[in-house]
Amino acid sequence: MSDDLLNRIINILKEWNFGSLQAEIAGRVLVGFGVVLLSILLWLISIKVIFRIVEKIVKKTKATWDDDLINLGIFQRIARTVPAIIIWFMAPAFLTGLPGLLTFIRILAVLVIIATVTMTILSFMDFINTVYNRREDSERRPIKGVIQAVQVLFIVAALILAFSVVTSQPISGLLAGLGALSAVVMLIFRDPLMGLVSGFQISSNDLVRIGDWIEVPSQGADGDVIDISLLNVTVRNWDRTWVTFPIQSLTTGGFKNWRGMSESGGRRIKRSLFIDMSSIRFLGDDEIMKLGSIKLLKSYLENRSEEILVYNKGIGANREASSLNGRALTNIGVFRAYAKAYVSSHPKVNTGMTLLVRQLQSGPTGLPLEMYLFSADKTWAHYEDIQSDVFDHLFAALPEFDLRAYQNPSGADIRDWGKNGNPENFSSRGSQNK
Repeated sequence: MSDDLLNRIINILKEWNFGSLQAEIAGRVLVGFGVVLLSILLWLISIKVIFRIVEKIVKKTKATWDDDLINLGIFQRIARTVPAIIIWFMAPAFLTGLPGLLTFIRILAVLVIIATVTMTILSFMDFINTVYNRREDSERRPIKGVIQAVQVLFIVAALILAFSVVTSQPISGLLAGLGALSAVVMLIFRDPLMGLVSGFQISSNDLVRIGDWIEVPSQGADGDVIDISLLNVTVRNWDRTWVTFPIQSLTTGGFKNWRGMSESGGRRIKRSLFIDMSSIRFLGDDEIMKLGSIKLLKSYLENRSEEILVYNKGIGANREASSLNGRALTNIGVFRAYAKAYVSSHPKVNTGMTLLVRQLQSGPTGLPLEMYLFSADKTWAHYEDIQSDVFDHLFAALPEFDLRAYQNPSGADIRDWGKNGNPENFSSRGSQNK
């Protein structure tokens, strides 16, 4: 049929007084131009008519997934295969008798078809990922890495198929040759393969999700995970910088995931007050009575004083002879009880979780009194406010127990010398302590 079309055009040109060679060349050019024009016309019809009709139908539906088909350009990519298909079928119509050129044009058409079909498949895989991301559990188990891995496989398959078309070699022979080049292939695709394995480990073990707060010190990452792909993880740090690093860093190195804190009932506060040990001493009866006016301490002091009195009577301890005989209340012990009562009564502290006020090993910086508790509000800014409010109060409460916070040089070191090195100029509290 194609030969008949070309011969008829050549005969018509000869009737118009064209020479044989001129008629053949002009006939082939006219048919070729017609094929190209037909390809462009059908492509324009696909884009301007059919696509517009489909787009109007999609916009009228309530579903959202069909809108993604439009937005990702899947229909446009399908339309791009039309010219290549038309040229492949119609090439013999103007290249009859030119087998070399016909083969070349058809190979080009096949390569364009392979490329456009591959791009369509890649876009369709992105469409699957977009639809999946609308699920509520998509952040828990993201599939972007798997989608990208499948896309890589399609790209590799397309390259193998294209190479087979160009070289006219069967795919089985090419695959056998690739077996011999497996080491080179592994080197080329080392990062994607490692990323794929790491992605499966992270997904199956639920190590990291989109939105998790993670710390990866080796990568300078400390913030929220905003993207997990086949090769990389992107973290938005708290200073609003972005860090992108290889996904295998999460499985080959250490990292901290704060998701457990986010899902729990509170955020941990772990901070110490460093007490100047020279300010620690026993309390007198008058001081105990004065501190008993503090509502949070009243019950504690009554019970503890009764307990100590009974104990001392039982062992016959003579407190008047020495303050070291028997048991007695200390300002640090009472302050520790007050600190625990205070944080326990704080409305923004989660008392259902671990709550400790404990002494740590003393050292050159004094006696650490550690507060270990959990704030009920886990928002960073609110958490910092709660933590500051608690320690503001405790620092301000220290003088009521005649305790001093340690600082270097400490107040005790310079107080005795007064101002400007004058040893006679003491502060009132320093004079009382002396």
